[in-house]
Amino acid sequence: MNTKLSIIFFYLIVVIFPFNALEARFYFLHIPKTGGTTLRLMLELQVSSEEIYPFRNRKKAKAQVEEGVVSGHFPYWFCTTLDKDFVEAFKVTILRDPIERYLSLLRAKKQGNEKFHDLESVLHQRLKHKYREDLIDNALCRNLSADPLLEGEELLESAKQTLQAMDCVIFFDNFSQDIINLFNRLDIDLEEKEIPKMNFTQKEPISDELLDKIKQLNLLDTQLYAYAKACLQKKDTLYPLRTKTFDKILKKSSDIDYSFNLPLKGRGWSYREVTEGDFGNNSVYRWVTDQPAHIYFSLEEGIDYDFSFTAQTLTSEISPKTSVNGREIELSQEANDLFSIYRGKIPKSYLTHEPVEIVFYSSKAFLYKDAHPSHQNRNYPLLSFAINNIKIVKE
Repeated sequence: MNTKLSIIFFYLIVVIFPFNALEARFYFLHIPKTGGTTLRLMLELQVSSEEIYPFRNRKKAKAQVEEGVVSGHFPYWFCTTLDKDFVEAFKVTILRDPIERYLSLLRAKKQGNEKFHDLESVLHQRLKHKYREDLIDNALCRNLSADPLLEGEELLESAKQTLQAMDCVIFFDNFSQDIINLFNRLDIDLEEKEIPKMNFTQKEPISDELLDKIKQLNLLDTQLYAYAKACLQKKDTLYPLRTKTFDKILKKSSDIDYSFNLPLKGRGWSYREVTEGDFGNNSVYRWVTDQPAHIYFSLEEGIDYDFSFTAQTLTSEISPKTSVNGREIELSQEANDLFSIYRGKIPKSYLTHEPVEIVFYSSKAFLYKDAHPSHQNRNYPLLSFAINNIKIVKE
């Protein structure tokens, strides 16, 4: 190869395959009550359900990883046993002030179980069962350690080494900007208004005695957090998160048959859930919350369309509504077992700009536990209706 061709070849490698871009899979190590549900939702918008590891909890992980994205409550040490290529993966986690994180955890446990009358009664469960996993002390260190058996200074030092190995550490107190910076490194433009708030709890007064107990339980985490704030350097590694399945949903078409196992171009939706029973390709659904849910498609112009979607309302008081490019469309309802079919028309005069913005909303929304008191509370936001399929075809 002559000198000129060698230079051109080297240039193409640098531009197309930058040396700081990682090609292994993407891992989000979700430490509870750090804002991770929001990040999980945003990651799910970018990839199909087939591209994300289906298990979100260490106790339920049943197979070696083959998917491109892994997101869940997986400790660092566990990931090394789950995936032989873990060291080469693009690794992300979120850190939160340890005392605030633990208080949020206590509030969530109290909110989810009527037997807990106050935060002290929740903490009492931790004191009765020292290594109860959902109330464990020093959870930052234990989730980031390379060895689950370490304690004390060895545990802290192992967690520090793990933080240095992470490609991205997001801080809860700078959440929005850190998320935007991460998505820029994933080659995805993101605005702050597109970042939802999920699974949060309302603060409440606490006693000095309770605060002291929490501080004692999380001394190592407090040291780790201070170390992370003072010593971590931001990295510039890149990762191409979106795949061809995302590109497919952006292609212009006059025939849309969209299911939520696909990536989602939009905002305002809940994370993926799966229906009980056999719904084939439409078993995955997402909730429309108390905020409008936006989705974008690219439709061919000059055509009148039939529009339909299948949805289940949280209560009989809720009526799904839809607008297309800012103009509401009239809907009719057909009962269809668990999910009803809602139908409408999209006149070609509504297709005023691309991509076409379809918004789902309702004038009412409720807490899931108020509509279904016997169901375990999962700290959902206010919900209105769940959708599992959208169809748009030429009239």
